[in-house]
Amino acid sequence: MLIALVQIIKSMTIRTKLAITFTMMWVTSVAVFLFVSFSNHPDGLYSSSQNTILVLSVCVGVISFLAFVFCLNKSLKSNTIKEKYHRENSKGARISNKYILAFIWLIIGLFGGFYGSNYYYRVVEVDPAYISTSSSTDMIRLINKDRIAVGLQPLTENKLLDQSARNKACDMRDKNYFEHVSPDGKEPWVFMDAVGYKYTTAGENIAVAYNSTKKLALGYMKSESHRDNILNPEYTEVGVGECGMYSVEHFGSRK
Repeated sequence: MLIALVQIIKSMTIRTKLAITFTMMWVTSVAVFLFVSFSNHPDGLYSSSQNTILVLSVCVGVISFLAFVFCLNKSLKSNTIKEKYHRENSKGARISNKYILAFIWLIIGLFGGFYGSNYYYRVVEVDPAYISTSSSTDMIRLINKDRIAVGLQPLTENKLLDQSARNKACDMRDKNYFEHVSPDGKEPWVFMDAVGYKYTTAGENIAVAYNSTKKLALGYMKSESHRDNILNPEYTEVGVGECGMYSVEHFGSRK
């Protein structure tokens, strides 16, 4: 059987061999794209390596499919020319070839639409890197993404911490300051106590004038003290609040 397969491959034209090679590349790229797209993502986001694989699989898939169509188109044109001189119904052959090519271009459109819509939904719509305004859900997902990357357990959102973080952000806005301790001496823990959050350990991150979730998350991670809070293994819960241009993260572990 192997010998027969080798003989068949040897009898193929170069164009046919190329068409088969490009087809295999296309099928492989689709398989890789689907595997990464629908694989489990604990934090709901793609890693940078997964994003790279997705982009590469799209590029390889599109290029290989177009190359396959080019080889097939050349083959069809060649066959049409031969039929023109050797068959009386060459006109019918050309018409059938046009239908075949139209079908191929339809497949290309569907193929591109699948890649584009899937990538847009799973990367652009899901990844906060593409979201212009911040939200607590997106920020917490990014916090957990950084924690999972270093082997830590993800944090659970706590509504009391959400409220205390927002209260601190509004306090900074209303009193026009940007410090962990307010001008009237309020420390971060005062805001947690005020909403009834009972903690054994707690921490606070503050930021101002960031216009996107991703930029804010990167800004926190570039600061040693803020990064230490995000990657503190003692914390189990987190809350995020915004008020005006001020952003606050409250971390804690309950009693």
